[in-house]
Amino acid sequence: MRQALVARNAGDAILGPCEGGCEFTMRSATVVDNRLLGSVFENGTAAFALADSIVGQPGDPLFADESDPGAISNVLYDAVYSGSAPTLWPGRASFADGPAGDYRQTADSLGIDRLPAAGGTDIRGRPRDVDLPDQDGGGGIRDLGAFETQPDEIVEPGDMLFVDGFERGS
Repeated sequence: MRQALVARNAGDAILGPCEGGCEFTMRSATVVDNRLLGSVFENGTAAFALADSIVGQPGDPLFADESDPGAISNVLYDAVYSGSAPTLWPGRASFADGPAGDYRQTADSLGIDRLPAAGGTDIRGRPRDVDLPDQDGGGGIRDLGAFETQPDEIVEPGDMLFVDGFERGS
């Protein structure tokens, strides 16, 4: 599974038990705002791979079995995880308008420009490896997750046209 947005689902887990030698790879995915009854990934073998992705599931365990989570690399996660891996980064990605289903990252998101160039396109077919000006998410130019932020669509957090304070009263 590549370039996937997995959002607003309900169930036991995003990926249930995987037993008997099955293999599953998830790369450049954004997994957010799902209502889960268990952990995000209930993998049962080391044949599970997760890379270059964002997982935004606050309060949900990331893995059912932290002792053997599989091949995990370059993942920004907001979930419960007590293990340690050098390429699992705790933190929260910032999205343009998650409640409205817009999971493009804002300019201040921790997933922007995190990875080295690797070519290809994002979930919308727009170019990857777009280095944004004034962004230093980790020294790279490629964004984590399903969407690559383009220079013409940078969403600044908290942008407002008018702020006058009149609505607050005196």
